[in-house]
Amino acid sequence: MSTQTIHFSYGSNIWKDQLKARCPSSRFLGVARLSGWRWIIHTYGYANLVPSPSDYVYGFLYELSPEDEKILDTYEGVPRDYHKEILPVEIIQRAGDALDVGGDTIAALIYIDSETVEDGIIRQEYIPRLNLASKDGIKEGIPSEYFEKYWKRFIPSEDGSVNDGESKLTVNFSYGSNLWKEQMQNRCPSSRWRGVAILRDWRWIINSRGVANIIPSEGDHVYGFLYELSAEDEATLDRYEGVPSVYKKQTHTVEIINGEAVGQLMRGKRFMDAAVYVDVVRLENGTIREEYIRRMNLAIEDARKEGVPKEYIEAYMRPFLEQGGQYYSK
Repeated sequence: MSTQTIHFSYGSNIWKDQLKARCPSSRFLGVARLSGWRWIIHTYGYANLVPSPSDYVYGFLYELSPEDEKILDTYEGVPRDYHKEILPVEIIQRAGDALDVGGDTIAALIYIDSETVEDGIIRQEYIPRLNLASKDGIKEGIPSEYFEKYWKRFIPSEDGSVNDGESKLTVNFSYGSNLWKEQMQNRCPSSRWRGVAILRDWRWIINSRGVANIIPSEGDHVYGFLYELSAEDEATLDRYEGVPSVYKKQTHTVEIINGEAVGQLMRGKRFMDAAVYVDVVRLENGTIREEYIRRMNLAIEDARKEGVPKEYIEAYMRPFLEQGGQYYSK
């Protein structure tokens, strides 16, 4: 272990998947506590520590190779945003046979911004990462009371809690006319666009009802938008989609391409489960409805703006729009 660095992570790197994706050869060692410091969100919107004699900070200990430490320096913006300190931390819980150091205290590398020490407002994209971090923290033994006391006041959530890392919202994968953001906003006023994703081994069609559907098809793929929906909006969308008589609501794993959706990191890619409306009866190609052409053209415009490749639109959508006498050709 002599060539390795022991690192104390106290922010979003408590989310194990994130740290592993950033530092592939890192090893989780356990839980530790730093006394005399307080956890905050600083004015740049990210986690920081400030000296505070009566407070304490929980975090995860990781073993880093020299290469991983350099990578993490880059992520933490050393030396511009954070600087590195070596401070003693108390080992609270060991992971297996890790940390055979003959004591309960160990010196650990910690990233700290000693200049930006005022409380700030958390960045929107940082919220889901901290929710996932708190979930992993509690699993490994960090007291839920710690997150309640220090994290909760900085992190807004749908149910007012960060402890379980879960959201009461549904994430919907939209692949048809609901790619037109204005239509989705009108139907589901409190919905939030969260990004672009791909559903693999399915194919986009216009079915015999004249509207979009997807069917299983090995080697093909479907692009869609991810929307966060409240329970009320989900119920509204169910009615628009004719659940359960026309479409069934299924859950599928999609790969996140861009946007604020978080998901789980696997092999350097982000995945999440999303609700998808599928017509499991009408699986044959059909002719697009006249009124649907305009909505699909507007949907495609928004899709292109958000990075859906033109090649996908040309290969899967355009042939059906041509059948209706109009197509999107930008």
